[in-house]
Amino acid sequence: MDIRKSLQDAAYVTVGFGVITFQQAQVRRREATAKVDAQRREARKFVEAQARDARDRATTVRSEVLHRVEPLVGQLQHRVEPFVVQLQDRVEPLVGQLQAVPDRLAQIAQESASRFQRGQRAATN
Repeated sequence: MDIRKSLQDAAYVTVGFGVITFQQAQVRRREATAKVDAQRREARKFVEAQARDARDRATTVRSEVLHRVEPLVGQLQHRVEPFVVQLQDRVEPLVGQLQAVPDRLAQIAQESASRFQRGQRAATN
């Protein structure tokens, strides 16, 4: 038995075993990558479906709320309008009177000043 030949054969077997192991690792890596990609696609489809479902639900709820609220707004407006009109009828005359107050106060002040001056003159005479 030739030791050199045996060592050479052992080296070839070792290299061959290493190549086969590396190839198996590559196959497993590709399989794992494919599995992760498939899971990613499934997760994306699930999330997109959930988002569509949530959007549809929100649209439905929005429509229902509008359908229920709009008549109430109309009823409320019809009930509130008479009060607004009454309030305007009462407030507008007061606004006019309040706008006249500064002029009236100025007139009273002038009259009081005139009376005071007349009283001063009469007291000194």
